[in-house]
Amino acid sequence: MKRNIGRCTILVLVLSMILGIASTSQAKNYYVDAKRGSDSAKGNKRSPWQTVARVNEATMPAGSTVHFKAGRSYGTAVLNAHSGSDGSPVTYTSYGTGAKPKLGGFNAAGKSHLKASRLSLSAATTVVNLTNASHVEVDDCDIKCTATEWAPAVTIQSNAHHNRIINNTITQSQAKNDTINLRGNADYNLIAGNKIDISGIHCAIGLEGHTGGGTADYNIVKNNVITGHKGGGALIALQANSNRNLIEGNVLSGDSTMSEHCGTNPHARHQTMLKLVSMNNIVRNNIIKNYPCKDSLGLDMGAYTYGGFNNIATGNHVYNNVITGVSVGGTPLHLGENGTGGKTFNNTFKNNIIYNNGGTWYQTRDDGSWPRASSSQQMKIQVSLNVRDNYFVNNIFYKSDATNILWVNNAYASVAQAQSWKPDLFWGNLQADPLLDPKSQRPLAGSPVKDAGASLTTITSASGSGTTITVDDAYYFSDGFGIINGDNVQINNQLVAIKAVNYATNTLTLARSISWTEGDAVNLPYSGKAPDIGAFE
Repeated sequence: MKRNIGRCTILVLVLSMILGIASTSQAKNYYVDAKRGSDSAKGNKRSPWQTVARVNEATMPAGSTVHFKAGRSYGTAVLNAHSGSDGSPVTYTSYGTGAKPKLGGFNAAGKSHLKASRLSLSAATTVVNLTNASHVEVDDCDIKCTATEWAPAVTIQSNAHHNRIINNTITQSQAKNDTINLRGNADYNLIAGNKIDISGIHCAIGLEGHTGGGTADYNIVKNNVITGHKGGGALIALQANSNRNLIEGNVLSGDSTMSEHCGTNPHARHQTMLKLVSMNNIVRNNIIKNYPCKDSLGLDMGAYTYGGFNNIATGNHVYNNVITGVSVGGTPLHLGENGTGGKTFNNTFKNNIIYNNGGTWYQTRDDGSWPRASSSQQMKIQVSLNVRDNYFVNNIFYKSDATNILWVNNAYASVAQAQSWKPDLFWGNLQADPLLDPKSQRPLAGSPVKDAGASLTTITSASGSGTTITVDDAYYFSDGFGIINGDNVQINNQLVAIKAVNYATNTLTLARSISWTEGDAVNLPYSGKAPDIGAFE
């Protein structure tokens, strides 16, 4: 009997292996060549298909790859993607030499576990549709949208999660459109390493969770280079229930073509480079620069009601950013309320550099709440019961040949005067030339930013060792939300990765055991005696 049981066990194992191999072997490689292919062909490399329509109608087993011949145009047909499975995505890519193959768009609505790479996608409507999609990656593609009405180049909405838009070149050439829009429970998505150029009046990357009903939470917007042309709209916006996101390492700028539009484009006034009117977001290591249209805003926290949703800007941690070149009457850093329904309170600004902004135009608001701005204004805090308890620690504010550069308490003030006025809200700030390279914004020799930063937080756990610590404020840190690796932190001379953050209890779970003393500083990695001020360590 035991021998028969053993034989049965072996037979089951052999059958399982055979079935596993058969399942894996179903994955196929398909080839498409618009010039030399035929839709009646086998679809292999020697006998490729010809059209996107043939790809759309084919069955795509999980793990399959479709290769489009480089240097070919496949017309305006939209590629309707097929789902793969966890660990076995369906991939759409190119082969051969030459320009990326041109297609009319990529529709992955309702699909999961698939990838598009090295394709050129262009349409006069939404180009990449990730409605209700998950685990979809769009990598190293050229994406161009020419829609004249509402149709974002990339839409991520309606329970879309764990999608990755990475390393693409994206162009939005018309007005009235976001370039990448996240809404309606668009959570846990990664937008990273993209080069984005916009000429419209909407956002380059817009997170507005409440639009469509829901959230846009736990997303990561990282290391993108975004340029606004011709008086374009906001470059990044977080509003309408878009909370607990990480905005890191992005470069946001205008260009020299904007100046001719600043006086004639009605949308050039009050435009924003980074709009932050939501809750508990991390904004760090970004560069905001060179936006010359009059009355423009660098980082705007003027909360307001949007689409029936009262924006509340609170709990945000804005640290180690640079804002410069926001010009001709603009406000580099603005905290306030815009109309009724909005509130801005309990936000922290630490180790930022806001310098050499401002120009020659005056600035007004329709309701008269803004003063005619000095060309030297570097920050404005609106006087209101709804704008309160915001903290400014170890920042540099500077304008060459100017002293009173901050609008606080309904008057212009120097940094020293602001700190004397509210020492519980302003401390450790400097008014000095940061001596940054004008192109890279990195510190030059002799810069006062070196070792001048404040520590992010401190350990509140009793002295000891282990993999779990409590800190005074955990909202400075990210565990990567399961999308990327968590932050590395420095505690004394110990470097360790964060595995998890419990924001409710201010608890960090670390990747390995360390030792500490209660009160030890916790920072991102740095060299020297203390962290630097600004976007670079």
